Amino acid sequence: MRVIQGSSARLLRLLNSNKFTLIGDNAFTGLSHLQYLFIENNDIWALSKFTFRGLKSLTHLDLRGNALNCDCKVKWLVEWLSHTNTTVAPIYCASPPRFQEHKVQDLPLREFDCITTDFVLYQTLSFPAVSAEPFLYSSDLYLALAQPGASACTILKWDYVERQLRDYDRIPGTCA
Repeated sequence: MRVIQGSSARLLRLLNSNKFTLIGDNAFTGLSHLQYLFIENNDIWALSKFTFRGLKSLTHLDLRGNALNCDCKVKWLVEWLSHTNTTVAPIYCASPPRFQEHKVQDLPLREFDCITTDFVLYQTLSFPAVSAEPFLYSSDLYLALAQPGASACTILKWDYVERQLRDYDRIPGTCA
């Protein structure tokens, strides 16, 4: 395992040809500035749902040469790939037979007949708001919250890695 820091302060992690079979939750904790992640030619068949949690600066991800089992455990990855701004090299399924040699990026979410027992954690905000309006801008999801008592509007941005809303901007004035 090598970590390389370039002159432009871009961080790179190479985890190639290590015979990894699974990458678990929070595997990259403490690497929030990591931009390039290469996990090629291992024996990875699954990635935990929160594998990439905390990688807020990730711009390039490469998982080529792994034998992903494209079952319900990778449904989250298919969804994440459709929303992330990270450039991801094509990843192929090794199994089950109906998905074998298909790109993970191209799998339709409706093909996954998954029964999950995940609990949804709701995010509590530290201020009252009387209305909420979601909107898309440059393929990113935002939420505008009107706060008449504070004479302001708060804009939150959806963080696809952390799966929660983050503060983005606060606009003083009258909100409707």
